[in-house]
Amino acid sequence: MDISEIILVMYWLFILSGGIFCWIFFGTRKARRSGNALDSLIIAADRGDKAALKLLWEERDRRKISDEDYIRYRRSLYTRLAQKGDAFAEYELGEDALLILHQPRAAYDYYRRAADKGCTEAMTRLALLYATGSEGFEENLPLSFQWYMCAANAGDTKAMAEVSNCYHSGYGVEENLEGAIYWASKGAKAGSAKCVFQLAECYNTMPPTPEKKATRLKYLEQAMRMGDGDVYEKAANSLGYFFGSAYIYNLQLEDQYTDRRKAAYCFTLAWVCDADNDYVKENLQKVGYRTSQREFEQWRADALALRYNP
Repeated sequence: MDISEIILVMYWLFILSGGIFCWIFFGTRKARRSGNALDSLIIAADRGDKAALKLLWEERDRRKISDEDYIRYRRSLYTRLAQKGDAFAEYELGEDALLILHQPRAAYDYYRRAADKGCTEAMTRLALLYATGSEGFEENLPLSFQWYMCAANAGDTKAMAEVSNCYHSGYGVEENLEGAIYWASKGAKAGSAKCVFQLAECYNTMPPTPEKKATRLKYLEQAMRMGDGDVYEKAANSLGYFFGSAYIYNLQLEDQYTDRRKAAYCFTLAWVCDADNDYVKENLQKVGYRTSQREFEQWRADALALRYNP
C-alpha cells in the first residue's frame, strides 16, 4: 500500500469517527435536553402550575410513559436533587413516603429536613397533619399552630390564613381577634383570597353594626372577585346568607342588605361549584327567588368561570 492509499484510508477513518462522535454527542445532548424539559415540567407541576401539569400529561402520552415508570423517574429526579440539598425535593419525597409508600416516620424525616431548609410547603404539611391527626400522625393542635406560624413568618400566605383562623377560633392557641386580623390583613395585602375571606370571617364575629357589616360585605365580594377556586364556594355561600338571611330566618325585611335576587345569585354560584352541596341547594330554595332559564344559565356560567357579577 503506497502513501496515497494510506492517506485515503486515514481520511475516511477520520470522517467515520467524526460522524460517530457527532451522533453520540448530539444524540446524548438531545436526550439530556429532553430529560431536562421533563424534569422542569415535573417540578413546575408539583408546585401547582396547571399549565405545566397539562404539558406534563401530554409529554407522558407522547413518550408512552406508564404510571409506574413515571413514579420511578420522578422519585429518581427528587432523590438526585435532595442529595444536592434541594428542600422542595425533600418535601416531595416526603409526600411520596406518606401517600404512596405509607411510611409516616420516613415522611416526617423528609418533611423535617425540608422545613429546616426553609420549605414552607413542608411546614404547612406538618401543620396540617398535626391538626388532623391523620396518616399516622398524632393530633397536636399547639404543635400544628407552631408550624403554621413558622410558614407564615417565612412569607407563606396560605399559612397566614391558617394562623389567622387559629387565632380566630382558638385552635392550638388562645383566641386573639387582633392577631387574627393582623395575619389575615398581611396575607390579603400579599394577594391571598383566603386571607381576604378570613378577614370577612373576623368581622362576622364582631357586633353587627352597619360599619362592620359593610366591611364584611366588602371583603366577601373582594374574595369572590379574586376568582380563587379554593375560597369561591365559601365566599358565595356567605354572601348568600348575607343577602338572604332575612328570608331564610324570617327576620325583619327592612335590613338594607336584604336582597333575594343577590342571595339567589350567590347561592347558585356556591351550588354550581359544588353540585353535591345539598345544604346550599336547600338555602337556594328557601330564598324563593324565581329565576328565568336565561338568568340561571348566566349565573351558572359565572360560577363555572369563577366570576362574580351580581
